[in-house]
Amino acid sequence: MTTPDQPTYQQLLEINRELFAQIAALKKQVEELKAEVERLRNDPPKPPALRELPHFVKPNKPKREHKDKKQRRQRDQGFGRPLSRSLQTLRSMPSINVLIVDAL
Repeated sequence: MTTPDQPTYQQLLEINRELFAQIAALKKQVEELKAEVERLRNDPPKPPALRELPHFVKPNKPKREHKDKKQRRQRDQGFGRPLSRSLQTLRSMPSINVLIVDAL
């Protein structure tokens, strides 16, 4: 009564055993990964600056905190170029008052 497409009872048992073996292996792998996660949480790895570095690599320095700076003293006289008096004033358009009347 079995057709060629359907597996036999023995084949199904064999497939079932293989699947149970895979499940057991995956459970073991999950437990190993959980143990590694716990180990890393409890003892995190050292940052790169504290590891052994080659002799030519300088470790990073932490940024310094800036102290409150004092306001700088203003000078009595600036050292910029003094303004000279203009010799002439040019106007591009003379000012003309124009009255616009609407033509009716």
